Amino acid sequence: MRTKTRITSATCAVKLSASARTTTKDHKCDLCGKTLSECADENKDHKCDLCGKTLSECADNNKDHKCDLCGKTLSECADNNKDHKCDLCGKTLSECADNNNKDHKCDLWQDVERMRGRQQRSQV
Repeated sequence: MRTKTRITSATCAVKLSASARTTTKDHKCDLCGKTLSECADENKDHKCDLCGKTLSECADNNKDHKCDLCGKTLSECADNNKDHKCDLCGKTLSECADNNNKDHKCDLWQDVERMRGRQQRSQV
């Protein structure tokens, strides 16, 4: 049984049960085609909860190695510039050590300096 009702953003011109309005999961009334809703991601999985459309990608703007929306781990700490700290989050990963020749210089930095010297000589 159809009854006319006032049109709002949540209803169409024909009052139907919720299941009759959304059987195709396209945000539109199956009868009149009016858009009833917009995509939403309440469960924070980057997809529309109704139609499944991808709404966003993982992003780590606060630099904690996790997606800011869904919490998925995106990376691990890494020290590519050999300063004993994570390049992304700044966490201290190691301390200076002088185990190889007791010259009072950090072994990690000595390795970096040796590599830089080799690179400079190869560029000349």
